[in-house]
Amino acid sequence: MIFDAFLKALGQLTDPRFRRVLWIGVGLTFGLLLAATLGVQWLLPDSVSLPWFGEIRWLSSLLSGFVLVSMIGMSMFLMVPIASVFTGLFLDRIVDGGCARICGTCYSRAVWHVQ
Repeated sequence: MIFDAFLKALGQLTDPRFRRVLWIGVGLTFGLLLAATLGVQWLLPDSVSLPWFGEIRWLSSLLSGFVLVSMIGMSMFLMVPIASVFTGLFLDRIVDGGCARICGTCYSRAVWHVQ
């Protein structure tokens, strides 16, 4: 049952509406990851001044490397849920394509315009 649904989903890769939503979701996910990485690195100071040690400049490089590695690690866990959220925003386009292919008409737009 799940394997059959997976094969049907792979069969939709030829539909341009499905591919468009797929690439929008992946692009927005990578954009959010990049913005989060750059935002955290922008918040890091260039140097830290400690009372007995003075000014420490190498800590910024160490923290930048840690931020980069941690964002790559977090993306392994957060990529799928975030991509699902972004894809869900454009899900009506996939439904319209499926309705047009199966029924010949689209009912999803008619539901939203009921008076």
